[in-house]
Amino acid sequence: MHIPAIGRTTLTLAIALLAIGLSTSAAAPPKLPKGPVPTAAGHRHCGPRWLFGHRFTVEGQGIRCREARKVVSRSCLINLKKRWSCFSYRESKPFVVWFPTEDLFKRVQYPAVLLRRYPCSQSEVTPGLFAVSTRVFPTRRFPTRRQLLADDVLRCKLLLLGDELSKVEALLGPPDETVMEASSKQSLVYNLGPERDSVFQIDPEFLLVEISGGLATSISIEQGG
Repeated sequence: MHIPAIGRTTLTLAIALLAIGLSTSAAAPPKLPKGPVPTAAGHRHCGPRWLFGHRFTVEGQGIRCREARKVVSRSCLINLKKRWSCFSYRESKPFVVWFPTEDLFKRVQYPAVLLRRYPCSQSEVTPGLFAVSTRVFPTRRFPTRRQLLADDVLRCKLLLLGDELSKVEALLGPPDETVMEASSKQSLVYNLGPERDSVFQIDPEFLLVEISGGLATSISIEQGG
């Protein structure tokens, strides 16, 4: 499988690693908090936050709602100089989680503030929405609208294996890149934004739809350099 080549910001990565004295082997995304569940101690529903035209539920764990709402009003990024950092997760997990920066590499972050996803009945993916320009690097717009839409494609099963190429393009529009692998095989590549598999975002993330004989044989979110 061909993965499109996109430039890397290695200098930024090196500075970040030096700043916290970690090797690249430790550069894994922070794990989600265990929970929260409605019965968990310190778990609160703190109202809505609108993002990309959707109503997310703000949930706090071990934090008062007044402070939780302040936390979610900030940009989502890892900031080693700030008390709170933020990361985005794929598909059915909470879309965004804020946590104390000092808990970055702990298996459990506590306290935490989550943006819980809306139900699939409220998902909306169209070529017009998907066509919104997505800058891969550099960007502070993280996570991107395209990442949210790609998550919805997978978690809500808006595309299924065996769907025709025409249905794929009717939902997502034309790809950013088409890679021909054989006379009847091709890979449709949709750039999404910075990767969500690593705290240190070196590679881009993309939605990959593999087509064989005019039908979808694989639909996945990948990363590559």
